[in-house]
Amino acid sequence: MNQTTPKYHFASRILLILILFITASLGGYAADLTVANNSSYTVTGTETYDNVTINGTLTINGTLIINGDLTMGNNGVLNLNTGGVVIVYGDADLGNQVRLDLSSYFIVLGSLDKGGSSNQGTLETDDAKIYVFGDVDGFGTTFEKCEGSYTGSTEDSDQCEAGGFPDFLDNVDPEELPDGIYESIVSSSTQTDDFANTGAFCLGVTLELKSYTDAITKVSWYLDGAALVKNTNQATWVTDQAGEYKAVYKVGEIWYSATAEVMTFQTNKISIQ
Repeated sequence: MNQTTPKYHFASRILLILILFITASLGGYAADLTVANNSSYTVTGTETYDNVTINGTLTINGTLIINGDLTMGNNGVLNLNTGGVVIVYGDADLGNQVRLDLSSYFIVLGSLDKGGSSNQGTLETDDAKIYVFGDVDGFGTTFEKCEGSYTGSTEDSDQCEAGGFPDFLDNVDPEELPDGIYESIVSSSTQTDDFANTGAFCLGVTLELKSYTDAITKVSWYLDGAALVKNTNQATWVTDQAGEYKAVYKVGEIWYSATAEVMTFQTNKISIQ
């Protein structure tokens, strides 16, 4: 019986390590991040995790994407510096005496809840851009959400510290966030719909939203991720460029998004002599 020599075992192990490294580098693997008591961690590039727990100090200089929940234990500290981005696709559950120092984009697609007394803990903001799509609870008057009237940052808004999904659509330029983040947030927060007209979309076609019993409101149109117009009641759009068109709109209390790829067809002329 043939036996595998040790050098082949070694080569197989090296290959496995390389595969795991490449998979993690390509974003195919996301684990949990826990910052323990009396320890610190700094995010400088783009890092993605399933869930993040902060019992020590977490500093964000780059982009932190949390596919699940953010949990902060008592005395946990989150420093979000200028230019940093934190995206939480789940909920944010904060302990009693947490400290948040926010100076950039802090976006929670779920709810934001703080335990303990509302007068415990510290929230410092410096031109922070905070959006919470779910409920905000446990902060008292120190941190409030005013959906529909949030003007884009804590420095510009006198009424509250955070906006909701409609404010996110109105205020945020897709180019202000890292590539693909804006689109991902919109897709995660809307139900997929189709345009009223179907089939192949050629340049010059008029895209039309479906007719609903309730009036369509707050329509935003995009081309290749860039905003064409926001917060309008315009239910049709005449295409004048090829590319991917997206409409995000509200029907009753439900948000929808519809996408169409508009193509340019050219006819090649053949001269026969």
